[in-house]
Amino acid sequence: IFLDPPYYSATKSALYGKNGNLHKSFNHERFAQTMSNCKHNWLITYDDSNYIRELFSFANILSWDLTYGMRNTNGNSTQIGKELFISNYLEAFPKQQQTSMFENKINKILPFSSQIVTSI
Repeated sequence: IFLDPPYYSATKSALYGKNGNLHKSFNHERFAQTMSNCKHNWLITYDDSNYIRELFSFANILSWDLTYGMRNTNGNSTQIGKELFISNYLEAFPKQQQTSMFENKINKILPFSSQIVTSI
């Protein structure tokens, strides 16, 4: 299952409506608790924050740097962000192999992902 919940610290983003009002009521703690009890394999993308890392400390967490490009039409306003991939199904692999396997799969899907920085 792939999940992309509202980001924790991005409420100022225009993606979340005027003043971030669209997702201020999202309950990140309840979501994390629900996922900790989910028996299916899942992968979540989230913005990188200590709060989210703490909520999902029971799962595998990989961080990566990325370039946001929705408003970057002339190449001058590139924003670099840090995001997390959070998963419950990579624990069967040693940490080093997890990273390599994950990077190989991500590189096939997202060719720009050579910027991946992992912190497990």
